[in-house]
Parts: sequence; structure tokens; C-alpha cells
Amino acid sequence: MSVVASSLIAMTLVAGSLADNRQIGFTTQDSNGFHLITAIEYEDKAMAAVYLKVPGQETSRRETDYSQEAFERHWDAVQSATFKRYQREGGLKDLGVSVNYVIVLRRGKTEIATYLIPKCGVEPEVKVVIDNIAMNLLPEGSPGLFKPCEAEG
Repeated sequence: MSVVASSLIAMTLVAGSLADNRQIGFTTQDSNGFHLITAIEYEDKAMAAVYLKVPGQETSRRETDYSQEAFERHWDAVQSATFKRYQREGGLKDLGVSVNYVIVLRRGKTEIATYLIPKCGVEPEVKVVIDNIAMNLLPEGSPGLFKPCEAEG
């Protein structure tokens, strides 16, 4: 089973225990490893589970507070017209997390939307939201690229 598949299963298992809680899942892969952040909104707070998988090492997982106000802003931003062109329907076989960011919105066990966002050539306002979702939860230099985009200067 791929790291992507096992991490998305982990997110689903977390989601399965959350009744109707809203969740933002963020997945990427870069030179620091494979990353999965699941931000979860509770009644009076928000939390994030942060997973890091580096080949040849055990998966690390930690939980931390996540700003409830930031969660709300990110939830709304991802559902805005700016992100609409990145929304994908149906079963995605290859997410290409080394060249794409993946954002999944869920409410409890129900997936609301999946977004596949290229790391190169993305609008600055989309990149800002992506960086803000990560909120310094990833290692220095993440979310990033294995190599710079050739099309970008």
C-alpha cells in the first residue's frame, strides 16, 4: 500500500470518529518527506493531527492546537471560486503529491470536495491559502518542491 493510500485511510479513520465535525485534510510530498495535516473543528476549538512519513523511518504523528478562526477562513477560502477549477470528482488514482497539493474537505465521514492543486504555476492567492493551512506545522522548507519549477523564474 502506498504512503498516500495509507495516509488517506488514516484520515478517514480519524474522520469516522467525528460525527459531523468539519475537517480539512492537506497532503503533500517534498524533500522533507510525505506530509498529511488533518485540521478538525470541534464545538469550542480546532485541532490538527500532523503526520510525516520519511522513507525508511517510522511515521511520526503529533497533535496540536489549530486556530478556530483560521480553520473557518481556510474552509471558506478553499470553497471559493478561486479554488473551483482545482476541484476533482470521483476516485483519483494518482494524486501526484510530489507535484500537487491535495486538499480534502469532509464533514464527519462524508467527503465534501477534493482539490488537486499543482505546485507550479498556481495563483499567488491560492498559494497563500495553502501556506496558511500548513500554519508552520511542517518542517522548514515545507510545503515545497523536490526541485524548482522550470516555468517559474
